[in-house]
Amino acid sequence: MPTTGKNKTLTVSSDLFEKISQKNGKKVIEYFESENSSKTKTAEISSEAKLVYNGKHAELTDELLNIAQKSGTMNLLDTDKDGVYDIVFVTV
Repeated sequence: MPTTGKNKTLTVSSDLFEKISQKNGKKVIEYFESENSSKTKTAEISSEAKLVYNGKHAELTDELLNIAQKSGTMNLLDTDKDGVYDIVFVTV
């Protein structure tokens, strides 16, 4: 559950989204920091993360998280600042 002062957010547009993979049992998204960047950054998503897809709760699947060929955004929320995102909002 989000707690005041303990949340970290990240927004990734579909234009900057590169790919999704697995690392240590967690999903990892790779994305570019900006349109001019050639280096990717990563963000880890908890294996128990909640997904809100177009405003509705959905199963956390690679297919729904892969926004590379879609037009939209992914907002990630780390509710306890442990460096792993706990809630993912995808709007496409």
